[in-house]
Amino acid sequence: MKPSVLITGESHPILLSGLSQLGYHVIDAPSISRPELIEQVPEVTGIVLTSRLTLDAEIFSVARQLKWIGRLGSGLDVVDLSLAAQKGVEVLSSPEGNRQAVAEHTAGLLLNLIRNQTRSDRQIRLGHWNRNGNRGWELGGLTVGLIGYGNTGSCTARLLTSMGVRVLAFDKYLSGHGGEWATECAMSQLQQEADVVSLHVPLTEETSGMITENWIEAFAKPFWLINTSRGGITPLEPLIAQLGKGKLRGLALDVLPKEPLAGYDDAEKALLNQLCSFENVILTPHVAGYTQESPERMARVLLDKLAHFDSPGN
Repeated sequence: MKPSVLITGESHPILLSGLSQLGYHVIDAPSISRPELIEQVPEVTGIVLTSRLTLDAEIFSVARQLKWIGRLGSGLDVVDLSLAAQKGVEVLSSPEGNRQAVAEHTAGLLLNLIRNQTRSDRQIRLGHWNRNGNRGWELGGLTVGLIGYGNTGSCTARLLTSMGVRVLAFDKYLSGHGGEWATECAMSQLQQEADVVSLHVPLTEETSGMITENWIEAFAKPFWLINTSRGGITPLEPLIAQLGKGKLRGLALDVLPKEPLAGYDDAEKALLNQLCSFENVILTPHVAGYTQESPERMARVLLDKLAHFDSPGN
């Protein structure tokens, strides 16, 4: 009997065929609920995740045959990594598959912010023609500070450098990561020199709520902030406060602390409405890494890693 793999989110068809070729029985259940997952997980060898479901202690307690977890994407905050390590479960992600998509989205948000494109569009729709008030800045005169220099951070640096941007990169867990696309720096230098800050770090206990009012106040000059990583890194309250004070020149968020919007209570809706009242804020619905091409690319990356890790046919 073939070992089973459970796919718990939307995926490209190449993933199903590829897993079958590796010798697995594939259960494609993109809409599976958590209770259904708990019911089925005891019999599976592998689980493929998107960001829809979380593998925590309750899941691991019944995952008797689980050997590996494959993540379509980069964020591993949906997996209890310490429990996975304790149980000898391999965790494989596929950030190489959507890093270009995230980098391009980040560059698009940067251009939008510094050239006031969304704000201009909103004003014109209301009948206002304000050329002088919407005069922007050119990329070549800006310093962009990247926080996190893994797959998406380094890919973003490469893209921005090709556009004439000076790039600084801070990564607490890497050294010697500068070079052709970025200048490695300490956080203190980034806070002293950056005109724009772009976040490319995972959501962990350390990074959760990382962006505070005090952190923003430590910058030498007002700056634009972009987050295409995880919403839990940027709580809305300090962002709203610093937008009001002018220390944040503008803000672009592809992610929110709570997603999707359907689950918001009245207080959360009021906070989001307050954020939306600022003309220099751009919001997109967690689509930075989600393009027409990225699902296939992520599937290919995951299949390649699985083939090298283990498969029933090996």
